[in-house]
Amino acid sequence: MNDYVKALFQAYYREIQLEKLMPRDLPKRELGFILPDKKGMIRHKAFADTKDYKAFLLQNVPVHVYYSATLYNSPWKDRMDLKDYIGCDLIFDIDCDHIETPCKQEHDGWVCKGCGKKGGGKPPVACPECEGMSFDEKSWLCDKCLAKAKTETLKLVDDFLIGDFGLPPDNMDIYFSGQRGYHVHLEKEAFRRMNAEERREMADFITATGISLSSIGFLVKSPSITGFTMKDPGWRGKIAVNLLHLLDRIDIDGNVPLLAKEVQDLLRKNKEILKKRLLANDPNWSLEGIGQGYWNRILEYVVRDTKCEIDVPVTIDVHRLIRAPNTLHGKSGFINKKLKRDELDKFDPFNDAVAFKGNDERIKILNDVPRFRIEDKTYGPFKKDDIETMSLGAAVFLMCKNLGVVA
Repeated sequence: MNDYVKALFQAYYREIQLEKLMPRDLPKRELGFILPDKKGMIRHKAFADTKDYKAFLLQNVPVHVYYSATLYNSPWKDRMDLKDYIGCDLIFDIDCDHIETPCKQEHDGWVCKGCGKKGGGKPPVACPECEGMSFDEKSWLCDKCLAKAKTETLKLVDDFLIGDFGLPPDNMDIYFSGQRGYHVHLEKEAFRRMNAEERREMADFITATGISLSSIGFLVKSPSITGFTMKDPGWRGKIAVNLLHLLDRIDIDGNVPLLAKEVQDLLRKNKEILKKRLLANDPNWSLEGIGQGYWNRILEYVVRDTKCEIDVPVTIDVHRLIRAPNTLHGKSGFINKKLKRDELDKFDPFNDAVAFKGNDERIKILNDVPRFRIEDKTYGPFKKDDIETMSLGAAVFLMCKNLGVVA
């Protein structure tokens, strides 16, 4: 973090209202900080007074601020066994790093450390040039990445937490992480009492881990095939509902990515009769030309499309640190912004989470920069040593990534 960005971060923490910064039950939580020009994270901090917390932010101007999802009686102790565990919020993390999107092939990349060969997207297992297995990786953010992360968050909240678990929206807090995704926090006492195994069971359901078609009642007794109805509980009903959605998508989109054309043609041919049976809650899925092999491919696609891409280790960890509310992300300059469910649909992270909006700045580009958008303007791509004029939010975005300096 350079002095220019540090001054902006400090001004942000000076001006923000104290209550917007406060995690619930602050005195019972451990705080962690990554500070400018310091290696590693400062851990085991605790603040009995909210004003002391803000004073620490102003004095130290951290690059990243974290707090424990866990509540302790002695959060300042430097050994976990001495902190005196009380309970832990249930946290779900959706990060576009863990979600495959075609745009990554365009803006992410790798360089082999052995021979210098470059490529787009994720690195291969071994370099095709020298067979080396060590790479420098570069990742980027775009509208498509974060749109997919938002879609997964909406799926988690609406389809699983509200739809399957019956939780009211006011039982959950939703945050844009400030960089690559969203966090959903459940802080009621019942969730705090859940142990790691109970959290894993919930995560497994959401991610469809361990689900097999035979185990949930998909029956094949040739030539008869018995599927599910939309009234069925759990994954049986979810599969039936999303199979109906798939039939509509094939009709509207013409082609569904990641589903073989021959399978789509068979579904299109049988669409009317299958749709009629689904709407009538008839589990008879015996159809002309669609045997067990094709059904396996169809339902594997439906399950893959229905499940939610949460970061399971975050959910099951009862000693997890998570980004603190309304703090700044040191790799973007964006706000870790709290949202209500009805705000999420229209939320635009490249505009609504931008902390710094003001006069334009002239920036010297320090390395190649892919195309990006801040607010309503698209910038780049830029080459090293270019001099560009851009909004303050765009300038901070590049400086936080060590890709630009004030010219």
